[in-house]
Amino acid sequence: MGKLMITAGMCALAFFFLAEELQVDNYPQVPELNYTVVPILIIGIGTYFIASIFFGVYAMAVDTLFLCFCKFYFYFRGMS
Repeated sequence: MGKLMITAGMCALAFFFLAEELQVDNYPQVPELNYTVVPILIIGIGTYFIASIFFGVYAMAVDTLFLCFCKFYFYFRGMS
């Protein structure tokens, strides 16, 4: 669910930026595009790929911390 929300947000931001509805100061002029669908699809696919990798690493870190806690509790549960 989080990966889809991040991807949808980035695609919406890219659409508004490419449609020139979002003005950014001190940024060069956005080239005029006939079709904005292809760049938005490329941005969406890239965003989903990066979000998948990030959430995979995050899930692995949470699992590692949980396993460390379980090992610690198993070895030292009788000691105060």
